[in-house]
Amino acid sequence: MTRTLPFCATPVLPVRVTLVHLIHARKPLRARKTTEFSRLSMTQHWEAGQHDVKKTFAHKEWRDRTIEVDGLRIFDLTAKPDDA
Repeated sequence: MTRTLPFCATPVLPVRVTLVHLIHARKPLRARKTTEFSRLSMTQHWEAGQHDVKKTFAHKEWRDRTIEVDGLRIFDLTAKPDDA
């Protein structure tokens, strides 16, 4: 199905978008320093991100997702308990 938007004379085809939120939840800081770019902290940051990606892709809601005909689906699964 195509449709024309009021501000666009060109017909618009259906759009399917799946968006995954991967937001790093910062651990409490031990010191007053707000930015930390040491090798150790960057390694820990990347490892946490890798864990969140694996957790998201293993999550039941992600594995059982459906592809919508038209629209946007947003997943924020790292905030939920493990359900893999």
